[in-house]
Amino acid sequence: MSLCCDRLGDSISILETAYPGVAIMGLFIRDDTVRELAERLAEARHTTVTEAVRWALERELERESRIRESWARLDAMPRSGITSDHDLYDDDGNPAL
Repeated sequence: MSLCCDRLGDSISILETAYPGVAIMGLFIRDDTVRELAERLAEARHTTVTEAVRWALERELERESRIRESWARLDAMPRSGITSDHDLYDDDGNPAL
């Protein structure tokens, strides 16, 4: 095991001792841009990077859910039968209504 992994293992052991029964899971962000965005959001929200990432993920999942619900409502609406804007006008360009 490398020194890096040894240190990580020690950190996890310390956390497990300090917080018994709490699942320890790491999220490693290897993309510098993503890390910078997370840090900027944390600073703007006056919170930790972990809380900022949690907040952003929750908001995005809520947004995705609202989008799916909107599409489901649209799909449930009756179809008009109109397939293009040409169906809205007669041959002279007047509204066909």
